[in-house]
Amino acid sequence: MKKYLFIAAVLISGVISAQNIAPKHEVVGNLVKSTYYYENGKVSQEGFYKDGKVHGQWNLLRPKRQQNRYRRI
Repeated sequence: MKKYLFIAAVLISGVISAQNIAPKHEVVGNLVKSTYYYENGKVSQEGFYKDGKVHGQWNLLRPKRQQNRYRRI
């Protein structure tokens, strides 16, 4: 019984301490700048929304050894 309680405690503590990085949204003039993150905390992509739609250039930042991409919407 103690073994099962220990395993349950370890699993629950792992779920509680799991990193959950939410996207960041900030208002810049009449646009909303959005930044999305990888699980390791580094920036995944960033760009702007206008009237609820993607607007302008979005920067898609890739992990190491891959070329970053920039997409004009």
